[in-house]
Amino acid sequence: MKSSTSAAGQKRLGQPPKVLSGSRQRRQLLVVDDDLCMRESAALYLMQKGYACTTSENAVEAVEQLKRNRFDLIITDLHMPEMDGMALLEWTKARWPHTKVMIITGDTDVEVESHAVEQGVDSYLTKPFSLDRFLREVDGCLMDYRSDREVNPEGLPSTAASCGT
Repeated sequence: MKSSTSAAGQKRLGQPPKVLSGSRQRRQLLVVDDDLCMRESAALYLMQKGYACTTSENAVEAVEQLKRNRFDLIITDLHMPEMDGMALLEWTKARWPHTKVMIITGDTDVEVESHAVEQGVDSYLTKPFSLDRFLREVDGCLMDYRSDREVNPEGLPSTAASCGT
């Protein structure tokens, strides 16, 4: 799969489909995973379903992207070097409590899941999972999303640039 980098340094995958599903149109997703195959295959699948996706190979890079752009949903792996998905969840919810966050992990520890719920995770998906279940979880996270409810203490853009730019 071809990946490109925009002027802002963000990694973008391909072009979003020309015809987008109404409920998915203009939804900006950030997929964060240190596993290249998981990250790019998840983003490609979601783009085929009508979402606009940006990828990040770790949570530190994701934080830098979040400082510059707004995303409707962050999909993050739990276990990553330097900064894990739980820290990314906490950092995001402290700044933008209405931004949706989904954690994907192979970790079946109930205490970790409970901590994620306490921190405001919107979906906690344990591997392995089907693509249908993954899409239902993503759609469910965004069902009631309203960007106008966002708290934006740092004066960041209210919408992210489209993946096609």
